[in-house]
Amino acid sequence: MGILFGLISALGSSFQNTFFKSEGLKAENPFLLNWYRLLGGLPVMALLVTLFAEWKIPEPRFWLILLGLSLPVELALSYLYVRAFQSSPQSLVGPLFSLSALFLIPLGYVFLGELPSTLGAIGILSVMIGPFFLGKESQGKFGSMKNLLREKGTWYMLASAFLAASGVTITKFSFQYASPLLFTFYSLVLLLLAITIILWFQRGFSHLFEYCV
Repeated sequence: MGILFGLISALGSSFQNTFFKSEGLKAENPFLLNWYRLLGGLPVMALLVTLFAEWKIPEPRFWLILLGLSLPVELALSYLYVRAFQSSPQSLVGPLFSLSALFLIPLGYVFLGELPSTLGAIGILSVMIGPFFLGKESQGKFGSMKNLLREKGTWYMLASAFLAASGVTITKFSFQYASPLLFTFYSLVLLLLAITIILWFQRGFSHLFEYCV
């Protein structure tokens, strides 16, 4: 089941990333683009919780984790991830997000006491090798790496990968207080509220619906 959800998530991410690169949206506020994404996903998560989980109000420690750790990380991640695709070609920066698997090793070990299996470690190493060959021009391996490091989107995506690994670690730790679906729902609600407040201070509420008409 986990593999199926992973494949569905990967397919959804590819469509989402293409949306971020659409003409007319490249210069748009990353928070606004995430606002639309979260608004569309919230009803789906509510339905999934209703069908496959139990509605309840988690204990205070859950909210401390969600508000004090998860929300700041997800806010920064949502902004930097979109900026990466707005700043550089999707084919260049997209694969770099998979480096989050590398960052998960020390984070998972320190905070969760988990280490990957031998097969998992081999998979992570293959992920590390791939971005080394990315680049715009055929200047050899080191030339490609230089091209990659010159891209502003590369640094946005590397930061996003680290934040994503941190978010996964925090999320898994929180599962002792709430089910995965319930955590995701509450996380979406708070993230949507936080981004709404940010956009309101920036431009006001009228700007939120300009692409809906």
